[in-house]
This record gives sequence, C-alpha cells and structure tokens, in this order.
Amino acid sequence: MAVSWVATPALAQEAQHVAAPSYQGPKNMEVALSAVRYEDVATNSPSAIVYVLVRNNTTKSAPLTRDTFAGTALSVGASVYSSTSYTFPSGYDVAGAFENRTLAGGTVVTIAFRFQLSGPVPTAPSTLTIHENPPVKLLGKANIFTLSKSVPGYVGAPAPAPKLGTPPQLELGRDGYQSNRVSDSSFHQLGPLRVRADQIQYGRLPAGGANAEYIEVLATAQNTLAVPVLIHGSTISGIVVSEKGDNTRSDTVKFYKDGVVATSFRLNPGEWMYVTASYGFPNEAALRAARRLAISYSPSDQAGGTFAIDVPPLTKKAETTPTTTKAEPVPGATTSTPATTEAASTAGEGDFRKTAYMDVKLDGVASTNAGIEVTLAVRNRIGRRLGMQHDWQTYTLLGSDGAAYRSDGNHYGSSARDALRTTVWLENDEEAKRTYLFARVPPGVTPTQLIIRDGGKEKARIDLPR
Repeated sequence: MAVSWVATPALAQEAQHVAAPSYQGPKNMEVALSAVRYEDVATNSPSAIVYVLVRNNTTKSAPLTRDTFAGTALSVGASVYSSTSYTFPSGYDVAGAFENRTLAGGTVVTIAFRFQLSGPVPTAPSTLTIHENPPVKLLGKANIFTLSKSVPGYVGAPAPAPKLGTPPQLELGRDGYQSNRVSDSSFHQLGPLRVRADQIQYGRLPAGGANAEYIEVLATAQNTLAVPVLIHGSTISGIVVSEKGDNTRSDTVKFYKDGVVATSFRLNPGEWMYVTASYGFPNEAALRAARRLAISYSPSDQAGGTFAIDVPPLTKKAETTPTTTKAEPVPGATTSTPATTEAASTAGEGDFRKTAYMDVKLDGVASTNAGIEVTLAVRNRIGRRLGMQHDWQTYTLLGSDGAAYRSDGNHYGSSARDALRTTVWLENDEEAKRTYLFARVPPGVTPTQLIIRDGGKEKARIDLPR
C-alpha cells in the first residue's frame, strides 16, 4: 500500500538529521530514527531530544497513548536514561504533554523523546531502546517489540545558515492562453521554506473531460534552514477562491528538483525547488471567476503557514497587451537605473531554422526600458494556413550571467510596442515578424542565446549578437 510521508519538524540549527532513516519493527507498525538535538551542551546536565518516525503500514487506524512508548530509554555509556517526556512536536518545541491520538492507516507521525543527561554532552554514539508496551493492536495483532537505534553523538557547532540567492528558471507553456506573472513577486516564509508564487498559466486539457479547463501555478521554494527538510506529496498545497467564494483545491501537485519531477526527497540547506499545482474547472466561465490563490505549507506534526495572492484575469493570447513594467532585478543583486531610451536594434544573421511550428530566423535584438526584445522573422512552411500566435513552444533567453530567462508570455509584432490583439494568419510560404519580450533580465546582463523548446525538447538554439 502507499504510505504518505511527513517531514521531520523544522528543528533548531543544531539538530543532526539521520541521512537515510531506516524503518524496523513488525510489518504493520514500524519506527525509524530521524534526528537528534542536544541542548545545554556546555553544562554537565545536557538534554538530548531524539526524533522518531512511527509508520502505520496498514489500512486501519491505531491509537497512540501516553503509555505506548513509556519504556523507551537512552543508553549513554554505562548510564541508562528514561525519557522525561515525549510528544508530537510542533517546530522544534517539544514542551507540553503527550496527547492521545489516532494514527490513521498509511500515515507517519514524528514523536520527540526528551532525555535529561548527566555529565558532559556525549560525542560518541549512544543507543535508543524503543519499547512498545502495552501493545498497539492493528488488524487484530499485538505489536510488543523492543528495538535499538544508534543515536549520533554531538558533533559541535552548527553549520552557518545558507546564503539565500536567486532561483534558477523553469518554463510553463500551453497553447491558447497567456502565461501571467502574479502581482506579488515577494517571498513568504512558510515553515523552513521561503516560497514565491512566480507564474500562473491557464490552459485546456486536449482530451477534455469534466475539469478540462485548468489553472497551473508555478512557485519557487528554498530551504532556509542549515539542515535538510524532507519534501513529500502533501507538503505544499493550494486553494483557488472564486468571486462567489467557492473553493477549488489543487488536483495535482508536482515537485521539480534539478529540473526533474520528484516525489519524496530531501531538500538540502539553501537548495531550490519548483512546485506546480494544477486546479481543474468545469468550463471557461468558472475558470475566469478565479480571484485569489492561497498557498499552504502544512506537513503533519509541524507548524505550517499560508499566504494568498491575487489571480490575474484569464487572457487568451489574442487578447494580450504588452507588458509595460520595467525589468525586475534579481533578488540580492545590485540594482541600477535602466536606460530610459531604446537602444538601437542589432540586425541578425543566418538562415531560417526549422522548429516544431514555423521556421524562424533572427531579425534583431533590442534593449529597452521594458527589457530585452528579440525579434524573429517567421515563415510558414507547414503547407496550410497557420496563426502566428498559436505557437506552443517555449522561448528562453540565456544571459551573460549564465541564467535563463522566460519571455513574458505575450506575442508582439515588429517590436514590443506592436501588441498582436488579433490572430495574424500566414498562408504557406508567407513571412512576418514576431517579437518576444524578456522583462526580467537584470541591468548589465547581455543576451547570448535564444533557445526554442517543444515539450522540453530543444528545437533550435540561436546565437545572439552582443
């Protein structure tokens, strides 16, 4: 059966996580050592807080009471210590009483055991003996078991907090609708992660169905702790609120780490990941009624958080208007005032390149106070009439800083001042000019290449004159 995972709580920086938790125990109830944290390490009465994952491998619920693991002990050298308290932690606060609860089938909870030690803080491994009695009955079977786990000793001062830099780029792109940037581009702290809603994409599933119209949200997240955080399928979720107050929960949430879809993984200190959440709607009218999006970080047994953003109105590509906002500097980068006059366009060279849609050739590159404009000559060689704005491919600009930048999702004519408000149809062998605006290229960064991709597969790479 599928077992859902939970993140070890956002501990203080001095927590020492186990690299790969190993479960042991009866097949229907297993436990694993997750982390240890030492307090008052400079005294002769330090404390050890040991975090243990308890997994219910069945489809049935099981009760956990204050007596279930009362016999658990920690052996440090010749000394044996009983736990002074144990509880379901919230964050790294393990104070308070252990409340009784029911562990649903297929779920995992974190239990924190506190031990009051005597003598210097242990630097050598100690032994945690997990004793479960009275037994938890699952599927009519009793789990009386005793397990031993090696607990790492104290290793010294914690690593410094990670430097919070700029995330890499990831593309969203669907045919028929504009890709919108949200108005709130700031990061929000949700538990150990700082999260920003970066882009909202509207689309329609080719196969149709009950919820064929959908909104897809791209968010960027970074681990701000100096320890790893376990990410799993329900760590981040969202709700779209309509103008009538109706709620639509996310249908599908995907995590991307290093450009690859991942399910359960450890996000190391300072590492970035992307999150996409899709929300289905029965028709376009319901999709257009979406007004607010709430993004939540809510792992089990841990304090979470929520922030909300406005949802840009649905705009089909033929209805789009040019972006007039100035280019945004990269977070943390030194900002400078962009030029207020348009730089002269640089004529492009080379033959037409074949792509998945129309053939393209570089026509010119311009730097304006709205960003970098790349103008292409496009030619219809498909053999039938095509709409110039119906190109589903993604266009990515590579900068001299090594970063990749997305276009603003709109289509323009000979420049970004030439908004294409109606479809431009090209017959076979007809040509026209099409411009892409890259509004988020920082000042001082020059474009080096334009990459055209179809469903992630590179179709053309064009060198840009400097």
